[in-house]
Amino acid sequence: MYAEPKFIDGAPNMSPFMQMMRFRLYAGKVLLSESRREAGESSRSAEASALSAEAIAGIRKALAPLAALPNWVIWRWKKKRKDSKPTKVPYCPNQPRRKASASDPATWSSFEVALGASAKADGIGFCLLGSPFGAFDIDDCRDVETGAVSPWAMELVQRSKSYAEITPSGTGLRIIGIAEGARVHRKQRVNDFSLESYRNATRYITITGKHLPGAATETANIDALMDEVVAELNGGVKSGSAGAKSESAEDIEDIGVDDPRLAKLAAKWKALGHQGVGLAEEYKGDRSRALFAFTCECFRADIAESVIASCLMRWKIGEHIRESANITRTLQRTLERARQFVADSELFRMNEQHAVLPIGGKTRVATWDDDPEFPGRKTIVRVSPLADFKALHTSTGTLSTNAASPRPSRLVRGGSTIRSADSTTAACASCQRRMRTSSAAR
Repeated sequence: MYAEPKFIDGAPNMSPFMQMMRFRLYAGKVLLSESRREAGESSRSAEASALSAEAIAGIRKALAPLAALPNWVIWRWKKKRKDSKPTKVPYCPNQPRRKASASDPATWSSFEVALGASAKADGIGFCLLGSPFGAFDIDDCRDVETGAVSPWAMELVQRSKSYAEITPSGTGLRIIGIAEGARVHRKQRVNDFSLESYRNATRYITITGKHLPGAATETANIDALMDEVVAELNGGVKSGSAGAKSESAEDIEDIGVDDPRLAKLAAKWKALGHQGVGLAEEYKGDRSRALFAFTCECFRADIAESVIASCLMRWKIGEHIRESANITRTLQRTLERARQFVADSELFRMNEQHAVLPIGGKTRVATWDDDPEFPGRKTIVRVSPLADFKALHTSTGTLSTNAASPRPSRLVRGGSTIRSADSTTAACASCQRRMRTSSAAR
């Protein structure tokens, strides 16, 4: 039975029927909210959480010291591109649509708030920066169907004597413990899987509450173990190896702006590299140009290539590299181009504009320039016999005798080239067809 109709929020011009319907909707909202309140907030939060009741209870017990800190975020699976691998993107528990940052405590919240907001996410996570906790992240070491764990990974769990859980994918493990030493942010290869070590790092870790059977049920100090393991995998004395092993391409160190190895790099370049300061103003948002300039400046400052690579893989300046389809190849190409430019800028410019190509059984040098029909695009504008090209650039000093035998891939940039006879027009067209075919094949 409905209550007697009455005006709501002042609606004297509404018909009696519309007033009745508006009141019924209003009454329904009130009744629904009251029934939810009677059910209790705690039960509603538990039901809405992305974690099971058992997992929540496990976190409250085993990770109570972490739950007491306001370092919590929520996360969702996201793809940068349709064909890319999904990543776990952190979001603010207080504002679930806003992305969180592992370096910004203003975007973190308490465990309870994160737990309540997890209904709008795929899970919860803990930000390590500034906390007395660290973690080992072991990828691809567990069989999802059988639950079998790699012997090496299980040995590390036993050595840690600390809490360990199964990661969201089910194929990895995470060891969480007390870690208050110097910053560590390393990724190293171990057989067919990888190990990431975090201590006081700008990183967040996902928390599932899925305790690994056989592991400890509380956190222990893992400082000494982390130092030992990083040294072992890095070819240190403790590994028992006769010589030091080179780090893998994925073994990228987290470099801070105050790292002494960057002492010769000017403050403005550090600001550009670390935070992208000046990217919009000086480089008009051109990330490729800013990346190349930063990398060249690092080589001029005599910074070790491994340190430069770490900066490119961890700092904002390297976003362009990390978004590429083949990160390792793009990183190596960036370092190679910058190194060559700093060592010999003239040869670099020549290498960027010319290429040696086999055409009709003979070696020709193709020259790129701006396409008049498509501004901003490069095209082959002429093809010259190799002998003529070498003769011209050797006589003008733009091609040294050491470069007289060009590489079969790319050759030189800059300097004028010889415009051959009219027959080169057909050769140029043939060269363009070959280039298009080669690009399509790749």
